[in-house]
Amino acid sequence: MDVQRTLRRPISCVGIGLHSGNKVTLSLKPAAVDYGIRFRRTDLGDFEVPATVQNLAGIQLATGLARDQVSTTTLSMPMLTSAARRCSTVSTETSFRDSPVASWIPARLCTVAGTS
Repeated sequence: MDVQRTLRRPISCVGIGLHSGNKVTLSLKPAAVDYGIRFRRTDLGDFEVPATVQNLAGIQLATGLARDQVSTTTLSMPMLTSAARRCSTVSTETSFRDSPVASWIPARLCTVAGTS
């Protein structure tokens, strides 16, 4: 049996989308066993895109995922946060297609969210 880890508690930040310039809310939340890492677009009715190789939509200038015509980009910061905490199950929600510009996100989220 593989040990799975998730965040101890939810954490959010608000900022300006790196590529869009729009106000974006980014939230990382604990997830259930076997949930994996998924990105949820709250602006599109909570449409989920699992972080899998099959959904990889691009790596030019930004990592992107897409499923059924819905995409999300600039995933390196939330993915780095999950990896730094060795999390295998995390629900990442964003209110737009890209993540906020904030180089402090990984370090801050790692400190505040913890793991369980």
